[in-house]
Amino acid sequence: MLASFAEPMRVIVVDGHQATADSTALLFKWWGHQAHPLYASESALAKAFDIKPNLMLIDLAERESEGLGLAEHLRRQSGLEYLQLVALSAVEDIAQWRRAKSAGFIDYLVKPVPATEFLRVLLNARAAIARSQEKTLQSIQIASRAQQRNGEARAGLQDSRQAIENSRAAIKRSLGGLGDVPGGISG
Repeated sequence: MLASFAEPMRVIVVDGHQATADSTALLFKWWGHQAHPLYASESALAKAFDIKPNLMLIDLAERESEGLGLAEHLRRQSGLEYLQLVALSAVEDIAQWRRAKSAGFIDYLVKPVPATEFLRVLLNARAAIARSQEKTLQSIQIASRAQQRNGEARAGLQDSRQAIENSRAAIKRSLGGLGDVPGGISG
């Protein structure tokens, strides 16, 4: 194998041209990844929920809106937070790349795509996923520490309230019932 990775990536290649989808998926399989060629956006959505891919390459073809719509739909789905989307196109078009980027694509490749570009995309996707997972882990740790501190603060507040009530009761006993002690604590 030309490129080996510790953990195989799950890749979906969506291209209406069957030979292109098959050969691109075969390349990723050759590199040791799980790759699935698909020929229509409708089947791509169902497959994405089924295998939870790390990377999807989506051909924009003549029906650009279909590929962009698929990307926007995928971006709104829970369980696919780490999915990296790459647009494939037969034309180099800055306006199309801008639309693709706003739909959630991280890269835009013009066909025919050299294998080295697919490898670059694969490595960039792996790095982006690792960064996203690290940020998620950090957020969880921060939330956990905040929750722990809130619990400690609540316990400290409760201890302070109890200490004030104990002091109030002790003062009341020492005064021998001469009257109520002002400044009672309300809970």
